[in-house]
Amino acid sequence: MDTVVSIKAYGENSPHALEQALAFIKKVDALVSRYEPGSDIYRINTMAGKKPVPVDKLTFNLIKEAVAYGDITGGALDVTIGPLVDLWRIPDAADRHLPSRGEIESRLQLVDYRQVILDSNKTTVFLPREGASLDLGSVAKGFAARGAVTILRREGVQSALVTLGGHVYALGNKPGRKTWQVGIQDPFKQDHIMATLNVTDLAIDTAGGYYRYKEINGEKLVHIIDPATGMPAGALASVTVITGDSFKADALATAVYVLGEEKGLALLQKERAAGIIVTRDGRILTTSNLKEKVPDFKLIGVETGGQK
Repeated sequence: MDTVVSIKAYGENSPHALEQALAFIKKVDALVSRYEPGSDIYRINTMAGKKPVPVDKLTFNLIKEAVAYGDITGGALDVTIGPLVDLWRIPDAADRHLPSRGEIESRLQLVDYRQVILDSNKTTVFLPREGASLDLGSVAKGFAARGAVTILRREGVQSALVTLGGHVYALGNKPGRKTWQVGIQDPFKQDHIMATLNVTDLAIDTAGGYYRYKEINGEKLVHIIDPATGMPAGALASVTVITGDSFKADALATAVYVLGEEKGLALLQKERAAGIIVTRDGRILTTSNLKEKVPDFKLIGVETGGQK
């Protein structure tokens, strides 16, 4: 998943629970790493257009839920985005160039989550078009975090903070406090916090281009691709989603980033998730239910420094 993992767990059985939770995250990572030969996703992509691939039940359930979110988000979240992700993996070289419109259109023909064929009886996954490929980067962290939290709860842990990159789940209360305090990074200035949330039993997921982008001819190209246009999404600076389910938070954060402020806010309202949207010009938008979800919310603000 190409991210930093941190789990703080408290309680008598926390060392054992922590070990199991980390093992689960490592298993998910091994199953869904698309460039790792032998992983489930690598095999599915390699066999695209050829034959169905038997996969681990975890992989199957992850893909099944991700495909369902394709419907929920109107296609803004599309796990068959792999061909476009590969196209935009521009090397760090002096002669690098942007993909042509023809190259983008060609890859777009391979992107459609509705084409994924799932056989629950055989636990197989099939991509019927040769050249199609899955990329679960938009949901893998949320899936792994949710599983880790389930394990911690099962083992009796009542207080923990699970962090996978831009994804955080606050389990129970922080010892000595009523809540966990989570800071939201300013998308325009490194090491600056734009807001703090005091939360318990909530997932917080932030999507944005502030930590993963390439700059070509003065233009920042983020790693999140719009499945509708084939281009890097760029209308927003960052999106933070707060909800009770880690998978949902991860999926919606990516989808809202792709959709933009108006459609993104509508999606969050429909899914009853709270959110904070920062636009490229530094405006901060929040959902009407943010105070309800997070009564102790403090907005500090962003420092654009003239960036756009």
